[in-house]
Amino acid sequence: MKYAILAVSAFALLSACNKKSVDLKDASVEDVAAASRDAGFITPGQWDNEMEILSVDMAGGAAANKAVADSMRQAMVGRKQKVTSCVSEEQARKPDMFAGQKNGECRYENFTMSGGKISSVMHCGAKGSPAAMQMSMNGTYSEADYTANVTMTSQGPGGASMTIKARNAGKRTGDCTASKG
Repeated sequence: MKYAILAVSAFALLSACNKKSVDLKDASVEDVAAASRDAGFITPGQWDNEMEILSVDMAGGAAANKAVADSMRQAMVGRKQKVTSCVSEEQARKPDMFAGQKNGECRYENFTMSGGKISSVMHCGAKGSPAAMQMSMNGTYSEADYTANVTMTSQGPGGASMTIKARNAGKRTGDCTASKG
C-alpha cells in the first residue's frame, strides 16, 4: 500500500510541458525516474491534490477477510484526502516521483507518458509471493491539472488478495506561497 500511495501522490506533481515523451518497458524505478526527469514534465508551483478511495475488495484466504474488507470499506471508501504541495524550481529539475523505493523491489512492466496521457503497470515483490503487489495507473495531465485512476492489487498469506481502486486529481493553483509560522 505504501508504494501505491507514493505513486499516486507523486502524480500530483505532473504538468504537461509535452517537451518529450517517455515510453519504457521492463524498467527499473530508477530508469523511469531518470527518463521523467529528462522529459521536463513538472511545472513548479503550488498544487491542490485530492485522492479518493473508490473501492476495496478482498478475495480468497480466511473467512475473517470479509470482516476486514467490510471494515476497510467503511473506513476508506468515499473519503477524500486533500493535500496542498509546493514544487520548487529545484524539485522540478530533479523529480524522483516515480522512483518509489530504490531497493530493487519494484519494477515497471511499462510506463508511458506522452501527449497529455499517462499509463503504467508496476510490480513490487516477486510475483506469487505473499508480499507481491501490482499497480496500474491511467490518467491525463496538462499544465494546470491532472486525473489518474489507480488500481492496486496485493497478495496476502493463504491466497488472499486485496484490490484497491482510487482516483487522484489535482490542479496547479499558482506560485508557492510562503508558510506563516
